Amino acid sequence: MVDNRLNQLHQISDTIELLNNERFPIRRLFRDFEIPANPLNFKDKKAIISAICHSMKQQLRIEADVLYPAARRILPDSRALNCNIVESSTLDYMIAVIESTKSEDLMLDAIVEVLGEYSLQHFTRQDEILFTEIQEVRHEYETRCPQDSSSDTSKPSAHSHG
Repeated sequence: MVDNRLNQLHQISDTIELLNNERFPIRRLFRDFEIPANPLNFKDKKAIISAICHSMKQQLRIEADVLYPAARRILPDSRALNCNIVESSTLDYMIAVIESTKSEDLMLDAIVEVLGEYSLQHFTRQDEILFTEIQEVRHEYETRCPQDSSSDTSKPSAHSHG
């Protein structure tokens, strides 16, 4: 049981590190899309939108398939986790809307811009609330069971800035 709990905490920490690393290119894509001083041609805009959707879908899939189930096991009653799941579903829906919107639709830019704003808000809330809760659980666990958690100190902290 103790080893299982420690493994879960390490899996979550590894997943958080992966998610945080994937956020930098996503943020860059949104910035590239939004730069008004440098209007994008149709082909470039379409390529950036496609890259944004692909990257966000990967991020959301990792959250849904790995992070949230593991976090649920250690934070069964977490409101922050519940909110993150709802946010992820909303982002996933917005991506589906973008992918089904014709490139010439005048609303496309606005939908992508709102997706960017919601995504950045989602990342920030994960860092500030959910990942902090996870880090607190890990710290509490390692404080209570130092002999069990000291066997692998190479694992990253669950709260890193993305």
